[in-house]
Order: sequence, then C-alpha cells, then structure tokens
Amino acid sequence: MLAKEETLALQLVASLTPEQKKEATLEKVPAEVHNAGAAQPATDLPKGIMASKLTGEQKSTLRSLVEEYANGFPPDVAKERMEAIRAGGTDAISFAWAGSEKEGEPRYYCVQGPTFQIEFINAQADSAGNPANHIHSVWRDVRGDFNIPLK
Repeated sequence: MLAKEETLALQLVASLTPEQKKEATLEKVPAEVHNAGAAQPATDLPKGIMASKLTGEQKSTLRSLVEEYANGFPPDVAKERMEAIRAGGTDAISFAWAGSEKEGEPRYYCVQGPTFQIEFINAQADSAGNPANHIHSVWRDVRGDFNIPLK
C-alpha cells in the first residue's frame, strides 16, 4: 500500500543537499496527521523547504509525488486539482520531512501548496511490535474539504 508514495518521498529526501535537508527536516515525527478527524484541514503556514529552492530534478520528483496522489482521484477531480496546483504556482509548494530514511523506521512527510495538503505518516507499530508498519495518508483541500468552505 502506498509504495510509490513512500518511494518517491524517500527519493526526494535522498536527493537533498545537506543544506536543503536541514531546511526540509522537522524536529520529530508527529503522532498522527494534523487535524486528524477534523472536518476541515489545518491552515498552518507551510513547513519545510519550498519547491523554489529545489533543483529541476528534485522538482520533477516532487511533481511526480503530487501526481501519484492526484491519480488516486476520479479523472475529472484529478484534473481540477492539478490545474488548481499549477494555477497556484508549483514554486509555492513546500516539502517537509521527519524521521528515518531507513526501511521499517518511523517517518512522516507533508507536501503543501496554496490549495492542498498531503500528509503521510508511517510511525505506528504493528501488533507484533514491529515499528513503522501502519501508514496513514491524506489529501486535504485547504479551500475546504468536501466542498465546504472554510470559515
């Protein structure tokens, strides 16, 4: 499940220079995605490194990551969301990372743009005690989930 979403994010993190990685890295892996269970997404400012500070290849990997999530939607929804992302400017997208780059160890990332937030967290142990064996991932529309405008 979500193998490509995890692989692309790991690829992006591995491609970052030490300076970029310092800017992209958050202090710790959160316990859960932000505003889990809330009717509307958090409206926090973007965290991490802005796409405008990435190389062309890194931007391509980030774009592939966002497209992988969008492709999970029905085609008309995916098209609308990708058009909104392009209209908002791809350089305005941020990427934040927390945790390990090693297989099976806790990790988290967030991709945020003017119209969306993607979060991925793999930090919960399974019933046998193996760490990082339970993924939660979400795409939130910061204009209002479920077409319900933010107040």
